[in-house]
Amino acid sequence: MARTRTFTREQLDTLGLPDDLATETTAADFPEAAVELHREQVDTRRWVSVHELVFRAPDDGKAYRVTYEQGLTEHQDDTDAWDYARTVEAVEVEQYERSVPAWRPVEEHQEQPPACGRAAATGKPCPDHAETGLAFVDGRDALAYVIIRPAGETDDAEHITVDAAARGMSKAATAYALRSIADQFDAAASAEGDEPIPYPASEQPTGQKFPCGIAVFCDQCGITHRGDYIVTDQMTKGDRLEVARDHLRRNEGWSCTADGDFCPGCKKTARAH
Repeated sequence: MARTRTFTREQLDTLGLPDDLATETTAADFPEAAVELHREQVDTRRWVSVHELVFRAPDDGKAYRVTYEQGLTEHQDDTDAWDYARTVEAVEVEQYERSVPAWRPVEEHQEQPPACGRAAATGKPCPDHAETGLAFVDGRDALAYVIIRPAGETDDAEHITVDAAARGMSKAATAYALRSIADQFDAAASAEGDEPIPYPASEQPTGQKFPCGIAVFCDQCGITHRGDYIVTDQMTKGDRLEVARDHLRRNEGWSCTADGDFCPGCKKTARAH
C-alpha cells in the first residue's frame, strides 16, 4: 500500500497549493513554499477540469501527489480546488523512467542502395561504383575491399587496375584471406574447364612465418610422427625438417642424429647396433 500524508487546507494554503508554488530556481527565496515538480490535466468534467500536481514539501523533502479541480469558465471562478474537503490526502511518490509508445505517419520513401565496400572501408564516397558491372553490395560492415577494373578494352589479366584497402583487420590477415579466395577461384575455374593462370612465386624471401605440416619417419619401425610447425619462407626443406626433428628430440623422446631418426621404442636398439 502506498504511503500517504494528510494535509489540512490551511497547510496547503501555506505551502502555496495549488497555484502559488515555488520552482527549483526560486525555492531558496521561498523556503516555506512547496516546490512544483509536475503538473498535468488528467480529467475533464462538465464544469471543471481535474489536475494532478506533484510537489516537494519543504519540511521533510519528500514528493507528494494531489489532485485538485479548476473551473472551466468564468462562471466557475469560485470553484473550490479541494472540493470543500477539510483535509486532503496526498500520496508519497518517487520519480522513475518509463517508455511511452507513440504513433507517427508512414511516409513513402525510396529504398537507398547500400554503400559499396570501398565506401565502407575508406569512409569516402565511391565515384566509380555506378560504372561497375557488379550489383550493389552492402559493405557497411566490411573489413576490407578489392575492386578490379579493366584498364583497357579487354579483360586480359595483364590490363587491369586493382583498388584495395583494409580497415578493421591487419594487412597480413587480409593477404591470407585473399590467397584463400584466390584458391577458391582457381578451383572454380578448373571445374569449368578453365585452366588457372600460375602465379610466379616471390623471388625474394621476406621471412614471413607460416604453419607447415611435416612428417618424420622412424628409420627402424617406420612409425610416422606428423605435426604442424611454424617455419619461414627463408628456410630450405632441410631446415624445416630440422625444426620437426628438434621438437621430437626435446619433447617426444626421439633420437634424431646423423645416423637416422628413431622413435623412443627403437632408439635403444639403434644405439646397441
